[in-house]
Formats: sequence, structure tokens, C-alpha cells
Amino acid sequence: AHLPQFITPHNGLPLWESTASAAYLLQHGNYPIPEKYVYAETTSYDTISNAFYTRTSFTDIAGWRKLLVVTNEFHIERSKAIFDWIFHAPATSSATNDDGGYEMYYLSCNNIGLTSEAIQARKEHEKRGEINVKSKLAREYLTLKEIWEFLTTYH
Repeated sequence: AHLPQFITPHNGLPLWESTASAAYLLQHGNYPIPEKYVYAETTSYDTISNAFYTRTSFTDIAGWRKLLVVTNEFHIERSKAIFDWIFHAPATSSATNDDGGYEMYYLSCNNIGLTSEAIQARKEHEKRGEINVKSKLAREYLTLKEIWEFLTTYH
């Protein structure tokens, strides 16, 4: 269930989840992260394109190979399925043995601020999505080029 992009009332621009998360990291009272270590991916509207554009706009360019994906507890398994699929896909079919050499790590955050009914509904939705990624998408779209075609044509 995709929601419309939140538009900030003060300037009419989108508030990206990544920029809000980056601001949180930069301004954290106990453990602020220096700005030079915080990057925000603002191309995507969902988890599949978030993984794709993180890889193609950041990690492949910068040479980052150890990655930590942080998300809600209810979202972690589908996120893991998506990021593992995208980050282990070769760029093209002629590069099938090159998975990029990524080391993927995952950290889930507590589901704070949601009712138990909302969490259960999210978990059910996420499980269906995880199954779709593993049983269909990751088997049908094997390379970054194919994933890009899927994102720009069918998704």
C-alpha cells in the first residue's frame, strides 16, 4: 500500500524518508553522526527502487562493499530479500559471476508508534511482498539491467 509522497507545508517540497532519517542521525542527542558520513538516496519511492538506486547511485560508484540496512522490524525480512536480490545481481548477463562482492548487514528498529493491529497488518503485507520477491521477481529479473527495465516499465 503506497501512500502519496508527503509534501512539506513550509516549502511545498517532498519530505523523503531518507532525508528525515539523515536529519535524525545528524541531530541525535547522544550519538550524532558527522555529516560527511551521511548520504540520502532521494530517487526512489519504494524499497525495490531504494535498493536499486542505492546500489547504482552510491555503492557501485563509491566502492562501498560493506552495507548496513536499517528499517522497521515489520519490514526487515522483505527488505533483506530485496537488498540481497539487488546487491547480488550482476550488472549484465555477460557478468554473471560478478555479484559485486557485497557484505550485507541488517538491523531492525522497534515498531514504535503503531497499534498492534497496524503492526499485524504490516507484517502480513510484508510477508506477501517477501514471498513475491523470492519466488517471482528475483527469479525473473536476474541482472541490474533487467531490474532497471522492470522498474522503469512494469513496476
